[in-house]
Amino acid sequence: MNQTPRSVLAFGAHPDDIESAIGGVLLRHRREGGSVMAVLLTAEPASRLVEAEAAAAILDVQIRCLGLRDGGLWEQADLVPRLRRCMDEFRPDRIYTHWPLDAHPDHQACGMATFRAWLQLSGSDIPRLFCYEVVLGNQTTAFSPTHYVNVTEFTEPKKRALFCHASQRPDETFYPTHEAMMKLRGLECGCETAEAFVEVFRRPVHARERYMF
Repeated sequence: MNQTPRSVLAFGAHPDDIESAIGGVLLRHRREGGSVMAVLLTAEPASRLVEAEAAAAILDVQIRCLGLRDGGLWEQADLVPRLRRCMDEFRPDRIYTHWPLDAHPDHQACGMATFRAWLQLSGSDIPRLFCYEVVLGNQTTAFSPTHYVNVTEFTEPKKRALFCHASQRPDETFYPTHEAMMKLRGLECGCETAEAFVEVFRRPVHARERYMF
């Protein structure tokens, strides 16, 4: 994966999911000139959307909220068509979404709906699809990375973006976990900190066809 994507679409079930999982990668995409749209499926209460907008400003990405019910994504009958419309509108080169083997039902629903919408795409320019981890060992399970991205130089701005979510008390809750995850993934790929991904393919792929970022 040596080419730089021109446009990136990232789906997250809740405010702070995208920033905590792939904030470093999105910062890298923006530095390399790619456009990024972050789509939040839920944002309850409304103050959480305000926090997400502040985080998006630090990451320098566009943000959109679909306004769906927190905790009710599996019951959202039109979820797949909604995500498909986002793909059709933004026409990304690359899509990021939740790894669906996750203890949180909304994360499961977001990941599977993205996958189903992506399978409906046709033509010669199908975007590459990558799944990200959220809270390893607590929510995300059976996650075996196919790709790593060195985000060492983006650790500080990513932290500032995460701390925009003050209502979630990041210093007491999720930030220490994500800091440890980035260090673990960095150790696995030979750098200080990294973010990890699983690429999803539509057909069996030989190992030599898988390229690093």
